[in-house]
Amino acid sequence: MSEQVKILAMKEISNQSQPESIASSPEPEFTPIKNLIGSAISAAFSTLAYLFTQMVAVKLATTPLVNTSNLAAKLGVLVRTILLALGAGVTMIFGIIALGLVLLTGQQIIQAITKEIAKKNSLELDKK
Repeated sequence: MSEQVKILAMKEISNQSQPESIASSPEPEFTPIKNLIGSAISAAFSTLAYLFTQMVAVKLATTPLVNTSNLAAKLGVLVRTILLALGAGVTMIFGIIALGLVLLTGQQIIQAITKEIAKKNSLELDKK
């Protein structure tokens, strides 16, 4: 009896359709203005991360390591390296995102221009 109830429940679940709000959710619209705003934000984060990384690098370079033991010296070098690597990585990631958004904007503008040219050409062909 319990197996039949499980089978019926599974059939009801599989027959149910998705709610209309999920099924008909519109895709986000990427416009050149939104892309350029996102690019400016990403460039600002990239610049801040670069300045922070540079500040940390200068501070770490001017501060000598305390050599109480070999292990402590190695851990100190490791922590400094990790800090600089993370800062450089964050800087690069935000910089690449900013560049990609600018290139996406250029692609959208070129596609809009070519679509307009194709539309004009099709109108001219219809007149002939």
